[in-house]
Amino acid sequence: MIAIDTNIIVRYFVDDHPAQTERARNMIDGQQVFVSITVVIEVEWVLRSSYRFGRAEIIKTFLTFAGMPSVTVEDAAIVAGALDLFAQGMDFADALHLLKARHCERFVTFDRKFIKAAKLPVTKRYRKPERMLRRLYDWTMALSARKSAEIWLAVIAFVESSVFLVPADVLFLPMSLAKPDKAWRYALVATIFSVLGGIAGWWIGYFAFDAIAAPILEFYGKLDTFNQLKAGITFEAIVLMLVTSGFAHLPPIKVVTILSGAVHVDIWLFIVSAAITRGARFFLLAWLLRRYGEEIRDFIEKRLGQIAMAVAAVLIVGYVGYKFVVH
Repeated sequence: MIAIDTNIIVRYFVDDHPAQTERARNMIDGQQVFVSITVVIEVEWVLRSSYRFGRAEIIKTFLTFAGMPSVTVEDAAIVAGALDLFAQGMDFADALHLLKARHCERFVTFDRKFIKAAKLPVTKRYRKPERMLRRLYDWTMALSARKSAEIWLAVIAFVESSVFLVPADVLFLPMSLAKPDKAWRYALVATIFSVLGGIAGWWIGYFAFDAIAAPILEFYGKLDTFNQLKAGITFEAIVLMLVTSGFAHLPPIKVVTILSGAVHVDIWLFIVSAAITRGARFFLLAWLLRRYGEEIRDFIEKRLGQIAMAVAAVLIVGYVGYKFVVH
C-alpha cells in the first residue's frame, strides 16, 4: 500500500493535465492506496476553490473515490459523517473538526457561521444512549465506502427488520448516490434481505418471544409499545401496520415483525405485505436518486420520511375512526 497526495486524487478526477491524469489513474487503479484525513480536507478545498465544484459534485466525487476497492480512507466513519453534515450545509473542514472532537465535552470557536451551521451539537453532554446511537449511525454510514458495501447493505437490511436500530436507508442513500447505475440493484438487495429479516422477526415472535423477543424490545424501549399493540390487536390492524411500518417505519418495523409472529399472522400474508411495502420504499428511493441525484438527498432525509409518516398516521387514524363508527 502507498499513501497518495492531494494532487494525485485531483488529477484522477480532473483531466486538465492528460499525462498526469493517466499516471494518477494507473497508480490508483493498479494498487492499494491510503488517503489521510488531511489530504481529504485539501482535496475538498482544491475542488471547490480551484475547479469550482459544487457541493453535490464534491460529495459524489468523494463517495465514488472512497467506494473504490483499491482505496483506504483514514477515519472513514468520520469522513462519512462529515459528508453528511456537508450535504446539510456545513463547511466540510468544520464538519471534520467537529466530528474529530466528539470525544470532548464541547467544541469552542469564535466562528459564528460555524456555530450556526453546527447548531452546537457538542456543547452539551450527550447521554450514553445518544452517543451510542450516533456512533452506530456513523459506523453504518461509513460502510457505504467499503468495497463490500453491497454485502453490508444486505446485512443491515436483514437485521433492521428484527433487531437493529439504524435503518438500511442510512447505507442505501450514499451507495445509490455514488453509483446511480446500480440503484435498482441495491433496491432489490435491500428489499429481499429486509423481507428475510422480517421473516426472522416473525419467527422470533412466533417461537421464541419470551426468550429472545422480549429482551430485544426491552433493550430498545419498545416493550411497552409492543404490549399495548398486542392487547387490542386484530387481523386488520396487523395488515395496516405491516403497510405503515414497511413504508414509513410507523410503528418500528422490528416491533411489527415480532408482533406478527406473536399473534400468529399467516406467514404468507406477512411475506407478501412486507415485500410490497418494503419494496415500494426502496424502489421509490432508487427512482428519486437516479432522477435527481444529490439534490434530492436533503428532501429524502428531512421531508420524505415526514410525508410517509403523515400518510401512515392518516391511515391509522382513519382505521381507528372506522372501527369506532362500526362498533
